[in-house]
This record gives sequence, structure tokens and C-alpha cells, in this order.
Amino acid sequence: MASQNPATERKPRLIALGPLSLLRTRAAADPSLLSFISTTLPRAGGKPVDIDPMMPNLFYTVEHLMTDQEFEKYGEYLEQFPEAKELDEKYKGSWKDNWRHMTREMNGDFNLDLFLREMVVSMILGRRREN
Repeated sequence: MASQNPATERKPRLIALGPLSLLRTRAAADPSLLSFISTTLPRAGGKPVDIDPMMPNLFYTVEHLMTDQEFEKYGEYLEQFPEAKELDEKYKGSWKDNWRHMTREMNGDFNLDLFLREMVVSMILGRRREN
């Protein structure tokens, strides 16, 4: 049995949907990005991984089978679009951990008022209205 070349082997890669959605929006003006996303990251091709515990039909991460080269190319596209790159970095960062921590608390002693206050502060949802 011949072994597959590691560079062409498709491996599961976790892709955050927020940055991917931004890239899909930008793809309308970039034929190479559109082609890449259509073939490598099709909407129906990903397996939901990071599912919201409160709303099971909402998920944040999908798993796509990609070669090393395809995954590297995805990173290059993220670099071309700073808002997608920034969102990808935030997703991999603390807000995801904070959200998981808060939702875990919901399963035990849950204080809705405290939860909402923490969410407004940590996700910068509160804004003062100017009259």
C-alpha cells in the first residue's frame, strides 16, 4: 500500500465561521478567493464543532478537510483582509474561553443578572446613547 504524501493529505482543520463569513462576503470582488472558498470551504462541507450550549443550532467553528497548502492559503487570505484576521485572532483568544466559562456556570448556580452584566462588560455591548 502506497503512503500518501503528507503535503497532499487532507486533515481536519478548525475554521471559525465569523472570519470565514467575512471572507465569503469579500469573495464577490475577488475571483481567486471565490474559487478557493467554493472548492475548499463550501458552505455544506464543514462539520459543526463548537456548538453553543444554549442554542444548539448556533455554531462557531466548523471542521473542514484541508491539505497543508490549502490551510496555508486560507491564512494568506486572512492576512489580506484585516477585519477577518482580527476576528479570527479574537475567536482564538479570551472571549471564547470567557463565554465557555459563563455558560458552564449556567449549568450550576446560575445568576442571570450577574451573567448579563459580565457579558455586557466583557463583550463591550454597553454603549451610552447620545441625545
